[in-house]
Amino acid sequence: MDHQTERRSKLTTKTRKEHPKARQVIALSDKGFKRSQIAAETGVPARQVRHIIEEENIKRTAQAKIDPDKLSLTAQQKLGASIKQAACTRAGIRAAHPGGSASSPGSDNPAALQENL
Repeated sequence: MDHQTERRSKLTTKTRKEHPKARQVIALSDKGFKRSQIAAETGVPARQVRHIIEEENIKRTAQAKIDPDKLSLTAQQKLGASIKQAACTRAGIRAAHPGGSASSPGSDNPAALQENL
């Protein structure tokens, strides 16, 4: 792996910390407050407010709204495996290899797994 690729891979795996007042900023934004009003209310600079709101909008847009019942059986199984893997990654649990036992308690039902996330 060359230096550029190594550098890029480090950057993509890095997770950003959420701003301490991000939830408050998002809540006010959802209520219809303007960015300048949110900045005055929370004490967060207007530019940072804009950034927090933009990131939240990107997250909301990116979240897939999948109805597992409309997927084929194979797709349901793949979705279930992906959800399990994501849950294990978030919990810091190492996922089991195919054919092995699961490292975390859970269900093979994708709908039930989505509810747990």
